[in-house]
Amino acid sequence: MTSSNDSTPVRPTPELYDDYRTYLNDMVLYLRKSGRGFSYRSFAQRAGYASPSFLKLVIDGKSNLSNESIFRFAKALGLKGKEIELFEALVLFTQAKSDEDRNHYYTRLQKASVRQDRIAKLRQEQYEIYSEWFGLAMREMLNLPDFEEDPAWMAQRLNPQVTEAAARRLLKLLVDTGLAQRDESGRLRPADPNLATPENLHSLAIRNFHRKMLELASGALDDVPVEQRDFTALTLTLSKKQFEDFKERISAFEDDLLREAARDLDPGDSEVYHMAVQLIPLTKRSGRTE
Repeated sequence: MTSSNDSTPVRPTPELYDDYRTYLNDMVLYLRKSGRGFSYRSFAQRAGYASPSFLKLVIDGKSNLSNESIFRFAKALGLKGKEIELFEALVLFTQAKSDEDRNHYYTRLQKASVRQDRIAKLRQEQYEIYSEWFGLAMREMLNLPDFEEDPAWMAQRLNPQVTEAAARRLLKLLVDTGLAQRDESGRLRPADPNLATPENLHSLAIRNFHRKMLELASGALDDVPVEQRDFTALTLTLSKKQFEDFKERISAFEDDLLREAARDLDPGDSEVYHMAVQLIPLTKRSGRTE
């Protein structure tokens, strides 16, 4: 990470990262470019480690940091105040074993963050939209012929219904992130901005979304009349090659449906639907070690 003239190195800050190993690697590059005589051996001495290669092992993903090691690393890196808190949350987020823990530590990262710039704000907004089941549903509601730009109307139309406050917040997020934009007449329409979300954060938000949609689908078995829903399932045996082929065909099928839905929208009889396809293994490959 360097300044615009690429001559003065810019010190990395933990809140710009979603993986502490990437942050550590960038810190190493920064310390070397800043002429401070950095070496893995000198770092190990400052952190109190006998092995000069421990930092390299951590960066390469071959070793993790314990709670004690987090603060030893922070001291050796010269972190102070909020940076220590941010670094700790970033390490715990990266090393978390469950999405429940990842969500918890991501919230800690946001609370500790001192950045108020557009990039940091956009990351948080994207996370909120994809982590709520009705975020993308509200975006799709903009296509409804009878759409009203009224949070109360949108909240009432959603199934299950959400609060007016929640609908108002998500509608604002859709506009702020560019996922909803006004056309020439001033009406809000779905848009596809070039959103740059860190991979780990994006994956976490998408998994949050899938879990909530699966919960809704489960509830729909009891709550939605059979003529208003469709459940189908197949259990079959596939080779690895067939599995990959099926994934490609499912993706192509979904693309076809998206194009057809956009082309043949009936202005007098439209609702928002969610369709999901799961292809999961029900057996473990023999000899697999997991």
